[in-house]
Amino acid sequence: MKSFNAFVLAFGLTAVLTFFGACSKENVSDASKATEVDDLKAQIEDLRNQVQVLEVTELTGKEVVEPDKESKIKSQKERADALVQGIVSSVSAEDFQQFRKFTCLGMGKEAFKAFMVQSGDRKVLRVWDSASDDFVLGLENKMKASFDAVIDAGKQSPGWDWDWNKATIKEVMLDQGDVKAVLSFGDRVLGLHVDDIFDTPNGLLTFDGLNVLGKGLSKELNKNREAELGKGFKQGGQPRRFKKLSPFTKVSCAEDKALVTYSGKEYELMSIDDLATKQILEFCKKTYSGTWEKRFAEDLVEVMSGMGKEPGISVKLILKDLAADKIITVNEAPMTEGNRRAVWESRK
Repeated sequence: MKSFNAFVLAFGLTAVLTFFGACSKENVSDASKATEVDDLKAQIEDLRNQVQVLEVTELTGKEVVEPDKESKIKSQKERADALVQGIVSSVSAEDFQQFRKFTCLGMGKEAFKAFMVQSGDRKVLRVWDSASDDFVLGLENKMKASFDAVIDAGKQSPGWDWDWNKATIKEVMLDQGDVKAVLSFGDRVLGLHVDDIFDTPNGLLTFDGLNVLGKGLSKELNKNREAELGKGFKQGGQPRRFKKLSPFTKVSCAEDKALVTYSGKEYELMSIDDLATKQILEFCKKTYSGTWEKRFAEDLVEVMSGMGKEPGISVKLILKDLAADKIITVNEAPMTEGNRRAVWESRK
């Protein structure tokens, strides 16, 4: 029924747009015609809002609040619950376009710009490119990569079995502008991190994508959640399988310093996600003994997870340009399998 209603409203919107287009071709020279055009614009906006409400209601199974109406989801916690439910539904269907509606990309350009002016938050401003009057280049790909990574986390592998369609949301937490959720399937548990959440006219939306915090047996998670979500190396009594990712294409070490190649240029690495290079290398020497350099270069995800800083699909890098003797910051350096493969090849 909701699908039919959305179809009817969409049809009505098309008709109004057609009529408005015809009117706009005429010479609007008197006040009555100008008023008529303004009324048509208001009708178009109202129809668009109604179509969007019905579409998102159908996707999430929950009624979506229109900006100009009293909220039926009154608390921020309930709104976070609705966001997580909608995201899980999207992941279950492996439907990125559905997930997109729960991101800033789903707002549309004009709605986003209005919200950006109202908000003024740097995390909102950084996703918009004023020069091109559009979302920053690569944001769509970043959102898609984070969505695909969450789908991949649920795929069956040795010692791991998961079904997004049957997963249960056990806990949803608001954490300093982010939303974190714990889901379970049978005796399996998976943590989901929805990054940089803002309360927009479209509801709570993510401005930075998703991450999987950790996965394992529920009894292990309950016994030591901190270990399972970053500091542990075991899941279900078996060695945890970490992704082979890196922001670099070449890595070499000398005592407490590391030289890395990023984006085709060599730098001295100063820090990763606010962890100083010296601190990371000391951890590797203590944990991996004779293979410490190899593990740092080739198994960066495992190393950082062991330090309680499991990286997502991108990391923050502080680098020193040796030629210019200048410090640079890369806020979102992509973590890719191709980069890590290049590191491995360079060390053969």
